[in-house]
Amino acid sequence: ILDYSDVFNVHTHRSGGTGSYYSLTTPILENGRALSVIYGAQKPLWVTESGIRLPVDGSNNLYSTYLTTQARYAVTSAVEAFDSAGVDEYFYFLARHYIEDGREFGMFSSNDMPYPSTASYAALTYHLGEAKYKGELRYLPDGVKGYMFNNGEEDVAVMWTKSGKSYVQLKSDRDVTLVSLVGEV
Repeated sequence: ILDYSDVFNVHTHRSGGTGSYYSLTTPILENGRALSVIYGAQKPLWVTESGIRLPVDGSNNLYSTYLTTQARYAVTSAVEAFDSAGVDEYFYFLARHYIEDGREFGMFSSNDMPYPSTASYAALTYHLGEAKYKGELRYLPDGVKGYMFNNGEEDVAVMWTKSGKSYVQLKSDRDVTLVSLVGEV
């Protein structure tokens, strides 16, 4: 059947809680890549749905304690997708408000107000541009993850801590602009 397909797509949804860091469900990506090869037609690997399910309050909106979790996952899952299995295209599952089994998938509240994840995903796509993946950053402090991309004009590093705060020193022969999770420069 892969002879009749242009891409091999997978969905990578996961549940979340109050933890500060949730990694992308990489075994799904690795299995997708392997199946594509096993069946004789290594196709581009697309993540056409990725998201995190989080608990909602009585108004069917995310509890405030989960807003940062969702905003972080919108960024980290996209970046990890390019690293873990060589994903060619990545799409966050759903922007609109969407409740399933008492958990929110969407980036908007029940009254159509954007959650912080809307800003974090917008900042990521704006700064990554073409998102040509270059590799994982090495020699970072414990608990810090980082990846390098080229946005079509310049290199862009995306970094985060798994929990708490960490300090990272960067060396560059060019000016460096630090952008927050929600796009603040």
